[in-house]
Amino acid sequence: MKQDFATTLQRDKQILNPAIAATQIRSALGVSDETAIPDVYGAFRSLGIHVFRRKLGNSNISGLFVIHPVAGKCALVNSSEDIYRQRFSAAHEMAHAIFDSDQSASVSLFDSRNDPRETRANKFASNFLMPKSFLKKLPDPKKWTDDDVRKYASRFKVSCAALGYALKSANLIRQELCERMVVLQVPKETKVDPELPSNLTQMQRERKTRLLDLGLSDFYVQLCFDAFQEGVISLGRLSEALLCSPSEMMELSSLYGRSIYAR
Repeated sequence: MKQDFATTLQRDKQILNPAIAATQIRSALGVSDETAIPDVYGAFRSLGIHVFRRKLGNSNISGLFVIHPVAGKCALVNSSEDIYRQRFSAAHEMAHAIFDSDQSASVSLFDSRNDPRETRANKFASNFLMPKSFLKKLPDPKKWTDDDVRKYASRFKVSCAALGYALKSANLIRQELCERMVVLQVPKETKVDPELPSNLTQMQRERKTRLLDLGLSDFYVQLCFDAFQEGVISLGRLSEALLCSPSEMMELSSLYGRSIYAR
C-alpha cells in the first residue's frame, strides 16, 4: 500500500507535468506501461484516495473531488455513465487530488474544456490509462480498421473517443482520423466492471449495482462490516453507514457472506 502517495507527489515540482505525474503513479503501483490498469478505483484507494461511485441526478457532472475535514481526499464518480467513461472520470478526479488539493472542492463537468485545471486533469487521466510510450509501440494507427480501434480501446479499457484523442495528442494521427475514431463504440457486453465481477449471479449483480448507485462499493461495505466485527461500531451504526434498516441487514450480510451476530 502506498498510502497518500498523492500528497508525497505534490511536493515534487515535476507534478506540474501531468504526464510525468501519471508515469510516477503507475510506477508506484508497480504497473508497466504495457499493462492496462485493471481496477482504477482499487488502485487509487491504495494510494490514500477515498473513491466512491454514485448515480448522480445531474448527467452533466462526471465526478467531483472534495477535501473532507475528517476523511481527507475523496473523489466521487457518476455511476450513471458508461463503465469505461467512469474509469476516465476516476483518473480525472485523481488528478485533482494531486494538483488541486488546495481547493476545498472541484466539480468536473462533462464539457469543461475552457478550464485549464480540467484540461490538465484530462491529460493526466489520458496518460495514466494510455501511456504515450506504449501508444508509440502499437502498429501504425493510421492503418487501423474500425475493429482495430475497438480492439485497442478494449485493451486499455477506455472509450474509442478517449483512445482517438490520446493518439492525436501523441501526434500519431491527424484530426480527420481522430474524428472517425471518436464516433466508434466498444460493445457494451464486452466491458467488465471490476466492482461487478462476472462470477456474480444475476440477482447479486442487480443488488450490488443498486448499492453502487447509492455510493456503496464492495470496499466500503466490507470495511463497514470489519468495523462492526471488531466492535468499533454498533449494529445500528452499521445499518446507518450502509443506508439500510436493521431488518434489511440480514439480506445485505448474506450478499457479502458476513455475519451480523458473531463478533
